[in-house]
Amino acid sequence: MKALNRVSFDIGKGELLGVMGHNGAGKSTLINVLCGLVFKDEGNARVFDFNIDEELGKIRKRMGVVS
Repeated sequence: MKALNRVSFDIGKGELLGVMGHNGAGKSTLINVLCGLVFKDEGNARVFDFNIDEELGKIRKRMGVVS
């Protein structure tokens, strides 16, 4: 079973992302993938227009996560 399947969204400059959902919905997994704490099996992701596979250090310098 996949924790995340076909996730797609775009957040503009100056906007914030809040993730809500029931237990087991994949909220933590999504944030952990975007932060590079968990590696994705397939697909692609960009944060601040940086590729998470190639430019994770640049992403981590700009991203803040509150748990």
